Amino acid sequence: MLLKQINKKRTFIFFLLSFALFGCANQLPPTGGDVDRLPPEIVEVFPPDGTTNYEKDYFEIKFSEYVDKRSVRDAIFISPFIEGALELSWSGKSM
Repeated sequence: MLLKQINKKRTFIFFLLSFALFGCANQLPPTGGDVDRLPPEIVEVFPPDGTTNYEKDYFEIKFSEYVDKRSVRDAIFISPFIEGALELSWSGKSM
């Protein structure tokens, strides 16, 4: 009987100490690491550069890393002008 009480006290003290040690951690956002100074690069395009008489209604650009969609939308310039709105769809590093 005395042994059970001692084990209960040890268990209680163990849980109390565990809660005190692990329950009081400072929750901070991650630092994010170093500033990314290298811009993403275009690694592949479809159709290939110099293609003429292209009749499909899409093109694809693959980047070396994930890019901000808004900055890409602002940076796209297509000449000659295309009638209608430009639709962008994303899949990983491809647009």
